[in-house]
Amino acid sequence: MRIGVWVMIMVGVLLLAVSAPMLYAHYREYALAEKARNQYAIQRIPIEPDGFTGEAYVFDFRGNRIELRDEFTKPTEERRHGPIRITVNGRDHSIAADAVIRPAYRDSNRYHGYLALAELTDRKTGTVRLAIVQRIDGHADNAPSPMEELRWRILLVSEDGTVEEETFAYGEHTHPLYRTRLANFATPMSFGYESNVLNVWLSLFYPILYPYVTALAGMTLLLSGAVGLFMLRRVNGKPAI
Repeated sequence: MRIGVWVMIMVGVLLLAVSAPMLYAHYREYALAEKARNQYAIQRIPIEPDGFTGEAYVFDFRGNRIELRDEFTKPTEERRHGPIRITVNGRDHSIAADAVIRPAYRDSNRYHGYLALAELTDRKTGTVRLAIVQRIDGHADNAPSPMEELRWRILLVSEDGTVEEETFAYGEHTHPLYRTRLANFATPMSFGYESNVLNVWLSLFYPILYPYVTALAGMTLLLSGAVGLFMLRRVNGKPAI
């Protein structure tokens, strides 16, 4: 009986030890996502077909003229490689970053996985800025980049036309907290704030059996074993502790 109680305790401790790191990783992702929602309102802006005029996509952000263009003016189903030119109020903010462009599309699919627009609002100050998010690692979307090689830049356009630029790599995307969500808009694979534990295909094993059921089972075995040990000591006339 005593051996069985200790086995329950040891198995319970083992299950909790195995489950705890993953539970903590889940907690961190949920906590950071909630903190980001409390600090920022982020609304993705779709690239609409009626925004294309001539050879450029034109978007007006509170009186600021944003233009996106590339060198592929003829529609074709073949994907092309080349840079995306970005201008804000006529000023060129482009860099020589290769992207996969889909000339057949005149909507968000044209620059899918490489460029996106979003409205970023700071809930504390009320400041609203346009975020032009661009993936700049140069990897083709049909050959996914290793996470560690992903790089982005964000152009933040204020109402007065001021443009601020941020460039960062994977591993630097957690803070400021808006970076993770914005970078996901311009990346063909999804990722989390500090880990990718919530960005996987769900199954019965994960995350149901592991880590939640294993943690629950571990806690149940540990408590049951502790109660059993307590009762054994009482029956044998020894102190419980």
